[in-house]
Amino acid sequence: MTTLPRRQLIALATLAATMPRAVRAGSDAAALTDAASAYLRAVADDPRARLAWDDPRRTDWHWFPPRFRPDREGVPLGDMAPETRRAAEALLEASTTGPGAAKARAIISLQHELRQDPGAYFVSVYGTPGEGRWGWGIEGHHLSLNYAVHGDHIAAGPIFLGAHPTRVESGERAGLRAMAVEEDEARAALLALPADLRARAIVAERTPRDTRTQNAVAVEPLPREGLAWSELPAESRERLTRAVHAYLGMMPPTLAAAERARLASADPSSLTFQWRGSTVPDRFHYWAVQGNAFLIEHDNSRDGARHIHSVWCGFASDFGAAL
Repeated sequence: MTTLPRRQLIALATLAATMPRAVRAGSDAAALTDAASAYLRAVADDPRARLAWDDPRRTDWHWFPPRFRPDREGVPLGDMAPETRRAAEALLEASTTGPGAAKARAIISLQHELRQDPGAYFVSVYGTPGEGRWGWGIEGHHLSLNYAVHGDHIAAGPIFLGAHPTRVESGERAGLRAMAVEEDEARAALLALPADLRARAIVAERTPRDTRTQNAVAVEPLPREGLAWSELPAESRERLTRAVHAYLGMMPPTLAAAERARLASADPSSLTFQWRGSTVPDRFHYWAVQGNAFLIEHDNSRDGARHIHSVWCGFASDFGAAL
């Protein structure tokens, strides 16, 4: 047997510790399996409800409005009977943590402001819950949530969250901001930096005008730019952690907790934070946090800085690849 040098063994151990993986989450996996099975019973024999795990449409994801993506798979919320809609809501609740499901509903509700159909969000189940690999997703304008399960292991991603408008200006819902934490806490983290560090964190005066990874099935890490996590003072690190945790709310509780723990224990030099564009509220801006296993991109550079596109991607775990 060939014995690797100690230096290579340490490198391999470090790599294994930082690589994305599905998380063992027995109770959460059981809850997702039960909720998905109940949804399929409620939707009865609708042939749109379930596709094969290996159906290529499972990874053909978008966040476009219906006029640009009229052929989404799955059952739209607007076609569901009340009991089926409740079962779909229960599946979303089982798949998210804390205010995660409420955030998804807020994003869907913004379609009223755009005079678009809030019923045009499609629920799909892939495979058979509880049998081998299976998953589910909900997708429509500014929302794409994707989950995969195998036994008691769960993976989530990609997670796309968008908001237009970023703030409801009038009517009974005036003041509603579906993605306030992601925007405000990241900016506060930047502004809490000393001037010299802030200048290094701002890597460009202009934004990319959208997420740079778009709707790639498998995302490659971006060039490392900006500041390392180890360079952030305590207030900036705390603020930025809150922004990151807002995305973890779109994951089941055990998976979200595992990701929080992984973030807290990560080598601070392996995480980076960058900003592009203006530091002034309601001006075009973009920020990203990247680690060895994941990338968050948050862009607000359309429609007078009232239009967010953001995404959480796992470099080797999106669409259940780690399963």
